[in-house]
Amino acid sequence: MSNQQSGYPGGPPYGQQQYGGYPPPPPPSRKAGPIVVAIVGALMLIGAGVFVVTRFAGGSDDAAVDGTTKPVAPSTKPTLRPASEAPTEQPSTGGSPATQPTAQPTAQPSKLPAGCNGCLPGVTVSSLVTAFKSKGYVCKLDRRWECNKGTVDVYISPDYTKKKYPESIDVSGSGSARVQNCPQCIKAAVASLKQGLPGALAVFVPDASVRQQIITFAMQGAGIPTSGPSSTRDAKVGAYRLSTQGYSGATVGKNGKYASFYSTSVSINGISEY
Repeated sequence: MSNQQSGYPGGPPYGQQQYGGYPPPPPPSRKAGPIVVAIVGALMLIGAGVFVVTRFAGGSDDAAVDGTTKPVAPSTKPTLRPASEAPTEQPSTGGSPATQPTAQPTAQPSKLPAGCNGCLPGVTVSSLVTAFKSKGYVCKLDRRWECNKGTVDVYISPDYTKKKYPESIDVSGSGSARVQNCPQCIKAAVASLKQGLPGALAVFVPDASVRQQIITFAMQGAGIPTSGPSSTRDAKVGAYRLSTQGYSGATVGKNGKYASFYSTSVSINGISEY
């Protein structure tokens, strides 16, 4: 039996990096949820008396599982400017119909209360949940809202004090298969995030150009293993702070029967004045 773990998938401890004058957001723990659920489901399928072989993706050969196929990074790699030079335009919330994006967000804008520093602009937690449900997501509350649609998960975290308003939204893509060596699961997770991100962002990011910048940033880091070099990336785009930690995953099984699960995500936070 082997047990190898690449470490906390969120990268270095909170506060070690600085960008744009702001500390980076705490490393999101959202990956552990779907990984644990996938492992428990796999154990139930495999049966009792299971021994666990855990392979969290990292910088070693286990990152590609069998060492023969590397994760597929996005086909295009546009250069992302440093946080200090990143676009700072605010999302467009007004203007004539000719200037509005074709696909409008389904969450209704709401005015942020005084003192809600770092909240996401223009939405409430309840408006987000309603909007994602209208798009076919199944949402449940477990300390934060978790909305799922196929292999795409959206996690809505309320502000610590102003719980009516969201502090961050994490969008995750996943891939799984009943095999031990699963580089294709990594490819599937990256593809899932790429496919699901545009629709998820349309719910709460009004400006189409800002949405595209977020997608470009997210896909640059999606195919990097969590423990690999430069796996944690941060940027500022419009009214949002962004971070990625690369992909991570695990395999469980016994007697030649295995199940693997991998995921990758992007975290979108409001900008704090501090």
